[in-house]
Formats: sequence, structure tokens, C-alpha cells
Amino acid sequence: MFGNIGVFTPYGLLLPYLFRSARRYGTFLLYFGCPLVGLELLQMLLRVGSFDTDDVILNVLGASISFVLFAAVGRTLERRESKRRYKM
Repeated sequence: MFGNIGVFTPYGLLLPYLFRSARRYGTFLLYFGCPLVGLELLQMLLRVGSFDTDDVILNVLGASISFVLFAAVGRTLERRESKRRYKM
């Protein structure tokens, strides 16, 4: 269970960093969720695993947790930067 959450936490940090449009949560879910569901479907079709909705939910949860951390740190940094701009 924790493996499914932990393995996908880097995606919550990398996707918004690499793609500016993924800094909105809805877009982030599309960028992350669609390939994830595609992989689960491929597992089922190729018979190397099964389509497990628990995996999808836990993977999205792991990526979402790190996305929230990315958003919180990003907002904090933006506030500090804007304060520095106005002091000068």
C-alpha cells in the first residue's frame, strides 16, 4: 500500500515543474491520470497484471500529496519574492 503511494510521489513534484500548465490541479490530474489508467489497461490486456482500481487511487493519492507540497512551497517562495521586489 505504501509502495503505491511512495513510488508516484515524484510525479507530483516533477510534472508541475516541467509543465507550467500542470500547476493547476485539474490539468495535473489529466497529465498524470490518463497515462496511469492507460498503463493499468495495458496490464489487463497484455495479461501481465490486472486492472486494479486500488492501485489507481493510491497512485493518484501519492502524486497528489507531493503536488500539494509543491504548491505550498511554490506559493511561499512567490510571496517572499514579491516582498523583496517591493522593498527595493
